[in-house]
Amino acid sequence: MKNIFKKKEINTVKSTEKSPIEDFNNAKKRKKKRIIISSCILLTAALVFIFNPKKSIPMAEGMEMAPKTMESRVSLSGKVESENSKKIYNKVFDEVLSVDVKLGQMVKKGDVLAVISKKEIEQDIEKQKVKMSIAQQNNVIDVYEAQKQLDDTKFQIEAGTYDDIELLNEQIQQAAVELSNRRRAYKEKYDDLDVEKHEERVRELERNMIFARKKMEDREQALKKQGLSIKDDKEYLKLKNTYEEERSKWLNSYNLYMEEMSTEGRMVQAALLEYDNLLKRKERQHLDLDDKVDKLDSNLKKVKLSSDMTLEELTLKELLENLDSCTVKAPMDGMITGIYLKEGEKAEEVLFAIEDINNLRVKGDLREFDLLKVKEGQTAEIKSNFTKDKQIKGTVSNVSLASEVVKDKDYENKNAAARFPAEIKITDKDTGLLLGSSVRVKITTEKKENVLAVPFDSVINEPDGKQYLYRAEKNQKGYIAVKQEIKTGMETDFEIEVTEGIKEGDIILKNANMLSDGQKINLSLN
Repeated sequence: MKNIFKKKEINTVKSTEKSPIEDFNNAKKRKKKRIIISSCILLTAALVFIFNPKKSIPMAEGMEMAPKTMESRVSLSGKVESENSKKIYNKVFDEVLSVDVKLGQMVKKGDVLAVISKKEIEQDIEKQKVKMSIAQQNNVIDVYEAQKQLDDTKFQIEAGTYDDIELLNEQIQQAAVELSNRRRAYKEKYDDLDVEKHEERVRELERNMIFARKKMEDREQALKKQGLSIKDDKEYLKLKNTYEEERSKWLNSYNLYMEEMSTEGRMVQAALLEYDNLLKRKERQHLDLDDKVDKLDSNLKKVKLSSDMTLEELTLKELLENLDSCTVKAPMDGMITGIYLKEGEKAEEVLFAIEDINNLRVKGDLREFDLLKVKEGQTAEIKSNFTKDKQIKGTVSNVSLASEVVKDKDYENKNAAARFPAEIKITDKDTGLLLGSSVRVKITTEKKENVLAVPFDSVINEPDGKQYLYRAEKNQKGYIAVKQEIKTGMETDFEIEVTEGIKEGDIILKNANMLSDGQKINLSLN
């Protein structure tokens, strides 16, 4: 019996235990019941408040209008850098004997920064001097010989003693004598009237030819005395054509005359042709000599040009300047921000970097929606952690309209933001700012003084575009909210200027969306 009783007791206990699902459902029912009860209580309280004629008067926070200064600002962060920085480049790639400054050291213009060995550059200077001395001697000789050759040729041509001219003149004289003798012999044999008349005509034409040739030769001599060429002289060419026409007439007449001649006549014709050919050779020779003079003159100019020592002198001047640069000096006042050489090693291309810390600027980036607000010349306030709460003045000196894309690490490139570089010149002196340090900048984009301004939550914007606010108006029973139409102007991040509709001393109510026109209020002035 005892065992059976115990078994029944155990079964009873098990039947009173609840499963987890049943506990969860019961909990949900209890929670729902509490929510319904709470909602009923709140609804009842609301209905009592609405329909109770003795409901409480709401508290409204107000502010008394007084003139103030409004400023609209744009913020950005940036880095401090020098407006004037230079890298000092090397001209002598020899051993560094000493480095006389340290990183971060302040220097004055002309201070010695380092000393580089002069050994190699001094050797180069001596080699260049020897090279120039030898070149000068050779140039003097070359110019003298070219000038002498040109002068001798001109003198011989003018004097008529040039070898070819002299020989040709002798041949022309001999040919003239031979022609004269042949004519005399011919005349002695043919001394009749008709021949004499014909010969007189030939002699007349010959005189005309000789006269034309004399005028041509006189013009040629005049041009040569002036140092001019006969090739392009129009008057000379005209005289030459006249001469050739007269000579052609004479030859035609003479050929007709010679048809009646005997052997002596043909000999006269042969002598005449020889004489005429020699004259043509002389003419061609004059042209050849002109060409020769031109070539000799060009040669002299080339020799003088090649003998110019300008390039060699510039090379020596550069070497001497490089000699001075072995002592490296500061080109300006500033701080040494880079040292790129070591004592005992060969000097490289860049030696030092120096920056002027008295003329600083901040370089940062503007957001796209701030770009149109910022303009050159606007004032700025600069702060840094290093200078703590010190306010440093600056001026916007440059705003770039070319954007730089800043990639967001947490998003794809399509979410990259456009930033626009800006520069702010630091106008304060002795700021304590460090080169390369991070700073915060606030740029004043607009500023108005003696204006009335209210918080944004005091202004109601109606769909028709009109704007309103509520001002507190006192009556016998206290204060009421009066709706007032206004016009607005400048805006900042927190306030908006009211240009029409309120005056100094008016009490403007905040949280306008919670009020209605004519509503009684308990006023709390802030």
